[in-house]
Amino acid sequence: MPRATSSGQRTVELSTIRDYKSAIYHHLIPEFGDLNIADLKPSRIRDWIASLGISGKRINNVLVPLRGAFDDAVRDNLVTVSPLAGIANLESPSA
Repeated sequence: MPRATSSGQRTVELSTIRDYKSAIYHHLIPEFGDLNIADLKPSRIRDWIASLGISGKRINNVLVPLRGAFDDAVRDNLVTVSPLAGIANLESPSA
């Protein structure tokens, strides 16, 4: 569970950071690292998701840093809309 610092900022567990780094280096950079940020389209992301042989939960976790990067890109006016805006998280089995 995320913690808050005394200033109210959220922190994340080290295992979460490791998971995000794994997603970035093993999935996102190999697939999208050669693209200009404005060239990544929702159809490419959907096709890539369909090609992954991993669970829905893992796909959702892999998408977290990509969503964050595009949220920042929208705020910084690098793109007008995130290509992930219309891509919902996948359902994953309940524990």
